[in-house]
Amino acid sequence: MCGRFSLFTPPREIREKFKLTDYPDVAPSYNVAPSQTVAAILNTKPDKAVAVQWGIVPHWAKDEKSPKGIINARAETLAEKRTFAPLLEKTRCVIPADGFYEWKTTEEGKQPYRFEYKKGLFGFAGLWNEWQKEEGGPMHRFCAIITCAPNKVVHEIHDRMPVILDPNQTMDWLEKGDTSLLTPLADKLTDSWPVSKAVNSPGNNRPEIMNRYEPPSNQSIL
Repeated sequence: MCGRFSLFTPPREIREKFKLTDYPDVAPSYNVAPSQTVAAILNTKPDKAVAVQWGIVPHWAKDEKSPKGIINARAETLAEKRTFAPLLEKTRCVIPADGFYEWKTTEEGKQPYRFEYKKGLFGFAGLWNEWQKEEGGPMHRFCAIITCAPNKVVHEIHDRMPVILDPNQTMDWLEKGDTSLLTPLADKLTDSWPVSKAVNSPGNNRPEIMNRYEPPSNQSIL
């Protein structure tokens, strides 16, 4: 799964990399958590990014808390799930990011790791939808990040990873829905290191949480 990521790259660079004419007023974050507002490029307007909430509320849900927002969608079963099949066909998105976190189970508890694309800024392949709390009420936009089997680097830590797209693959996903893109990032393009458990709390949102964690000499992270 993917339950935490970062996006602190300056908006100007994001616009340039993804060839955008507009970018929403979304605060930079070193520790983006589910239910927070994120920037997403929608297939309906691929030259602009808009603000959406991370965690899809299915069209059949009675309220935004039941079921809880779905933050991830498995690439292997998208076409089979009633929540995701129509979105795969009609409402795809790309969510800009510059890193993500996963947790490894160890004897000392869960140890977080940071992962980055060695080429820099990237986009998560995603799906989006609109949900209306009541008839005649405002429409709210939500998104989910698509996950796939891990590459060898991520496999050392977790059994799933988000689908990572280079900015130049954005249109292939948004316009064509090219499912051949829903595969693990190449090992050689994946960087990883352990970070402080401070990242466990979304309230810890500062550059230092990305620093390499050095355990005490009598403790191993492996």
